[in-house]
Amino acid sequence: MLEISFAKPSLPSSGALALLVAEEDVPAALAPWNEATGGAVGRGLEAAAFTGKKGQTATLLAPGGGLSRLVVVGLGKRAEIDAKGREAAGGA
Repeated sequence: MLEISFAKPSLPSSGALALLVAEEDVPAALAPWNEATGGAVGRGLEAAAFTGKKGQTATLLAPGGGLSRLVVVGLGKRAEIDAKGREAAGGA
């Protein structure tokens, strides 16, 4: 059975990580993971042209820092995020 849990953001020591990020928060929200991976997250998202637009996704395989995969999902502009948009992002 698949188990999903929600927790305060922290640097995991292993496994896969999914982050939902508003456009305005992309650099700041990803900074700890970018640092932990020696800049691999920033380079990967730049190569993927990830900006956090609504519905935009980027998957980085084995970015480092113990992560097997990082999936980042854009929520769009913070002021325009609603329950339906958060649900759609979670489904992505």
